[in-house]
Amino acid sequence: MEMKDVALKAVLQKPSFKSKCKQHSECVRRRFNLWKLGDFNGLLKECRAIQSRLQSTWKPRSPEHVSRMFANLMLSGKVNAAMRLLDDNSTSGVLQLSEVTLRGLKSKLPEPMEADKEILITGQVPFVDPEAYVEAYVACRLIPLDKCPGVRPIGIGEVIRHIIGKSIISVIKPDILMSTGSLQLAAGLPSGCEAAAHAMEEIFQEDETDASRRMLNV
Repeated sequence: MEMKDVALKAVLQKPSFKSKCKQHSECVRRRFNLWKLGDFNGLLKECRAIQSRLQSTWKPRSPEHVSRMFANLMLSGKVNAAMRLLDDNSTSGVLQLSEVTLRGLKSKLPEPMEADKEILITGQVPFVDPEAYVEAYVACRLIPLDKCPGVRPIGIGEVIRHIIGKSIISVIKPDILMSTGSLQLAAGLPSGCEAAAHAMEEIFQEDETDASRRMLNV
């Protein structure tokens, strides 16, 4: 694990579930001093103590509770929310990292392929190798999600990655808008590509759309 990841998790961890902003500031200041002094063992010991006191707030829903919620959503006309409720209820949380879980995760990965020599850098590199920084930036922790049955690897977003990504976008956003403006990608909207895809899907599903008529005829 990169040192920046250790520092981020060790320094920014909340002291308790109900801690206030003043406590957060005091803890960050004290932990930064410990980091500068090189007392990494003290930081890790504090992190383990905090983690051991944490209690899970998630409680499994009973079948009766799910049935009532599903019925209320359907009666309210919220069909999508009702379907999401059933989908969320089909998972049982995070699996333990056992040999069976590891085999299931590895089975989801494609077979490795030999790298194309035409896209590799050859000869003397006139700049600093970006892999030393890109690897740490794009690295994403995966956790095994229990799908009952089966396992699905899902990524956990890193705070530092979100901060760096938004900082970069804030600088190059005008260039992105200029280069994609004629492509109808909705680059100026938050999650524009996703919104455009959903809009096109809704248009495609309309009965008056030529594509839908042809599908019905087939």
